Amino acid sequence: MDSFLKLEPDNIQVQLGELYTASSAYRQSENYRRFLALCTNFKRYSLFNVSLVYLQMPGARFYLPPQEWERSYGRLIKNDERPLIALQPFAPIMLLYDVSQTIPNNSSPFSHNVQLDKLLEPFNASVSQHIDTDKLSKLLDNLPYCGIQYSKMRTGSLYAGKLQVGNCRDPLMDITWTGKDGQSHILRCPPPYTLKCSESLTETETFTTLAHELGHFFLHHLPCAFEEKWNDSRCNLDHNTVEFEAESVAWLVCKRQKIEPPSQQYLAEYLNANQEIPPVDILAIAKAVEKIEALYHSLTIEKGLIYKHNSSIRESVRTIEGKTS
Repeated sequence: MDSFLKLEPDNIQVQLGELYTASSAYRQSENYRRFLALCTNFKRYSLFNVSLVYLQMPGARFYLPPQEWERSYGRLIKNDERPLIALQPFAPIMLLYDVSQTIPNNSSPFSHNVQLDKLLEPFNASVSQHIDTDKLSKLLDNLPYCGIQYSKMRTGSLYAGKLQVGNCRDPLMDITWTGKDGQSHILRCPPPYTLKCSESLTETETFTTLAHELGHFFLHHLPCAFEEKWNDSRCNLDHNTVEFEAESVAWLVCKRQKIEPPSQQYLAEYLNANQEIPPVDILAIAKAVEKIEALYHSLTIEKGLIYKHNSSIRESVRTIEGKTS
């Protein structure tokens, strides 16, 4: 524990990976089912922190800092309870405790009307079958910043979509952005990746397909096609692990938008048929979901992966903006 409390920024991911490797309880199928439900409903903390707490206590359901338990719920932390560690913005860590680690403070002068029983009921989020068109549109607009050229194609009924590394036969990709000078700019370049979806899909079906394919992308299941390689390539994982991770990302992305994804049947059948899940990386799944959800909002070209990992793109952008400044 002491070494974890002394985390240096450069070592955080390494030590979190060691925590993931050392954890085994999360691999039980029933615990993983609870984890998925928790991630879709408990949005008080980042998905990454929800995953981190889950690795430490797979049965955790509702957790807060000690002072908030007492202030808002009139509850105290039991003696000798071990805190759950999460990362905190602008500070190394924060210490949390699950409701199971608390007891009522009978001497509390406050009246607490919130019934914890309701907070602990099984999750049952309402479900819609329609994606927010503005979010879908913004996501598609941001794909070139990720180095992904998106297109629709005529396909058979069994084809939904496919993400793959680009090649010399692909048409050039247009990247448009508003520069620091306030003017619109455009850059044409070979696409590092291409993502093609069936033209017969509805908007919601397109979104669920994108969620799965982008899951593969942000989980680094594909070879890195950028000039500057990322240092956590995971393209050598076995097929079962790769698909389970991508289906998990798709399920979380869709359910957090109140959409029933096709991955639900896959995950349900697997969890029902197996006592344990494949050796997936919970933290990588959480990070992938958060990166996809970031694409619902406006991005600058400097925030995109194609800019961060390609020196030639960075130079071209600076040159184009310089010519018009």
